[in-house]
Amino acid sequence: MKKALNVFFILFLFSIASIASAEVIDVNIKGVDDGIKTSRQQDYKEAVMNAKLQAIEQAGASIESITKVVNFQLKYDVVESKSSAILLPGFQIIDIGYVADGTYQVVLIGKLQVGEKTSQAKEISRDGRFIAYDNVTVLDTRTNLMWAAKDNGSNINWANAKNYCENYRGGGYSGWRMPTQDELAGLYDPAVSYKSECGYYIHLTELIRVSCTWTWASDTRGADAANFLFDSGHRYWSDRSGDDSYRVLPVRSSK
Repeated sequence: MKKALNVFFILFLFSIASIASAEVIDVNIKGVDDGIKTSRQQDYKEAVMNAKLQAIEQAGASIESITKVVNFQLKYDVVESKSSAILLPGFQIIDIGYVADGTYQVVLIGKLQVGEKTSQAKEISRDGRFIAYDNVTVLDTRTNLMWAAKDNGSNINWANAKNYCENYRGGGYSGWRMPTQDELAGLYDPAVSYKSECGYYIHLTELIRVSCTWTWASDTRGADAANFLFDSGHRYWSDRSGDDSYRVLPVRSSK
């Protein structure tokens, strides 16, 4: 376990305006390197950076242009965002090291202090019934559900997926949760598609990015939980402990 990190990689997030209200959420995030093996020290730093960038997104903060992240290298130590998020002192980095798929992995455990957004979200794109906003949320006008603009981005089991959704603060909002299988199926559209990061073609509006086809749902029965496949439109039940290729997409009511 590594508690002391090079100060270059410590992220402090500041809001553009003053914080209207703040809360503290727990984060438990797996970070991975870019998959290109260099030195152990460099791959470790890349994995730490990946975990911290995920923490920024989970807090609902968006990285602005004053910070450049190139090949996982943070060029400035101040990140300006539309919502405030501060990784509190005392966080821990668990060094997992290289795993079977060749990536270097760490786990970030700690607390984030987040504040509500002080400005209204602006519409940036439309796709039929879906409206995308600049706070990384997408509104489904048919169901009045607000979706995260992208999933968690890495393998995750059901319990951690549920925790991820409940702690998610996309757009500066609370009240995020894991979707039901019916809600996921309601997003499926065989008339549209894009290629996911894991190679599958996803049949879903391009305003919502799913990085792999298997997506967890909140429905459970015994040791199994529901999931939905965005490549085929099929519904499945799987052991909750499985994480290979599974993702989660947070949702909340917009009312």
